[in-house]
Amino acid sequence: MNCSIHHLNPISFICVAPHKCQCARKLCAECQFEHEVDKNHTVPINKFKEIVAKKLNESNLIDSSELTKQRMHFKQMLSSTLKMLKDIWDETTESIKQIYDLIEMEDKSYLNYMNYNVNPLELTNTELEKQVQSVIGKQLDDWNNQKNSQLKRLEMTKQYWEKETKVFCENQIKK
Repeated sequence: MNCSIHHLNPISFICVAPHKCQCARKLCAECQFEHEVDKNHTVPINKFKEIVAKKLNESNLIDSSELTKQRMHFKQMLSSTLKMLKDIWDETTESIKQIYDLIEMEDKSYLNYMNYNVNPLELTNTELEKQVQSVIGKQLDDWNNQKNSQLKRLEMTKQYWEKETKVFCENQIKK
């Protein structure tokens, strides 16, 4: 490539002075002479290419294939994490549902046995035994204690998950 000022002269140097060059940084031999900067700030083109290549090698820039590989690993990690969280969510949801279903079923069972309109003579022996035990024993009290304990555990679990979710979300927002 020839100089834009001295059309017959080839470009031979690059100005690397720490200033904004009034003329182009591409210099021919005449431009270098006229440029009025320290000659240490004009570098021959081949030497400049070597300097650029060396800087590029030292820069630790990641090539696009490495970046793509890292991105893929990150997506896989997020996908795996999401699956684990979904599994935990599903298991927890099912467990909570089962506990509430059991409480509801047991309460209905006691209500059916204790129903005022039920004739004891129409009950099966098992049903009658349960009704008798509820009247003379403390089976109903035990059930209420067990139910209250389960409900308390559920409430504590709910508070735990709310707290942990809030902390996790706050930590993600801070990043």
